[in-house]
Amino acid sequence: MRYLSILIVLVFTSCIKISSDNLQLQTLDQSITQKIAARESAGFWEAMQQLDFQFAAQFPDSSEEHQFSAGLKSALMGEYELAVKPLEHLIETSQDTNMVKFSGVLLTGIYTLLFDWDALLRLDAQLPGGIDDLNTIAMVKAWNLQKDEVIHYPEVPLTLDSEKSISGVPMIQVEVNGVQQTFWIDTGADFTVLSSDIAEICGVDPLVESASKVGTSTDKKVDLWPGVIDELKIGELVFENHPVFIISKEDLEFRLFKIIKLLKVDGILGWNALQNLKVELDYHQDKVTFQKPVQKDREKRNFNYLTQPFVTVLDTMGVPFHFFLDTGANATGFYDPALAFFDTSAAETSTAMVGGAGGTQKITQLTLKDQSLILSKTRINFSSIHAQSMRGDSEEGFIHYDGILGSDVARGAVLILDFQNGWCELKPAQD
Repeated sequence: MRYLSILIVLVFTSCIKISSDNLQLQTLDQSITQKIAARESAGFWEAMQQLDFQFAAQFPDSSEEHQFSAGLKSALMGEYELAVKPLEHLIETSQDTNMVKFSGVLLTGIYTLLFDWDALLRLDAQLPGGIDDLNTIAMVKAWNLQKDEVIHYPEVPLTLDSEKSISGVPMIQVEVNGVQQTFWIDTGADFTVLSSDIAEICGVDPLVESASKVGTSTDKKVDLWPGVIDELKIGELVFENHPVFIISKEDLEFRLFKIIKLLKVDGILGWNALQNLKVELDYHQDKVTFQKPVQKDREKRNFNYLTQPFVTVLDTMGVPFHFFLDTGANATGFYDPALAFFDTSAAETSTAMVGGAGGTQKITQLTLKDQSLILSKTRINFSSIHAQSMRGDSEEGFIHYDGILGSDVARGAVLILDFQNGWCELKPAQD
């Protein structure tokens, strides 16, 4: 289970490159039509990991394949009660190890999204080997003993000043149990995060003694402990009994050559908070707006969650690509498997440092020139875009992700995140 992604691309010249010169945004007059059969699937599981539901249509309604496909489709539509029933049935009855495994992966994501700790405990007892091997169940047991979270929304949209971190991630002022702190806004962090020293200052104690493990944007795992913030206050927006991860302060420091301290992260507003809000990130005016989501009937959804939040973008021909949405990343990039859809004959090779909780690592990446992606009705034209091996690709979670959509696409624009209605879009900033 991948819990935290703080992704900072450090070029080997020792600077962090923050620039909007690399891309331009263009508003389209009409939506691009998505190609239904854009990819060929070699088998059932590859089809499901690419969200190719047409492939499952060949199986009879009584088949396990049909049940799994129905559960997956319901989860994508936010119809979690409908998704849970067939997936739970498969765990109880299927003799297919992959069917049980992947049903368990999807259910783990759904139960975590809903904070259904009781269901997670039952699932851990049902699955061979449990939910995972990272001692996650110890955190679930600890949170299950705490009071339920309560969110008090502002009566009108709340707009706050923000500032950008050294990597371009928006940061805001919050109060943790009455103590003012600076938090990053990071959809790539599954849970809100506190550095261990900040947790101590704010009176947030670990709920258990034994640490669990967390995967980061590098190949490292770091220790973490579950905690609960009694009151997380962001202006008039208040979270009571908010579950958090506490991570050692040393693992939230980013150093160049292990010597030069570039930055330290004190706190992160993670997905378990952001999923319940409509968020507008104005990277041009340095403003953030939070409000309570208003349910809408939306035929098409481009913003979903299956163990991780992701958006569906299109190329100019209408081929869909699924990108892990990570506002904690300062650069959008493809994962290696997606390169099969592009001409890489003129691609350039370079070296970069990728930083995450626990340290940095050197990667080799390809750079493609003059590529375009379409999010909603906004065409994002990249003069160059990287393809690199980073954590979070098809080896993590369930989906075969094609890449990471980072905060660079929104520089000079407004990124709107409305997960409850399944919608993500970019809008030109207003001066």
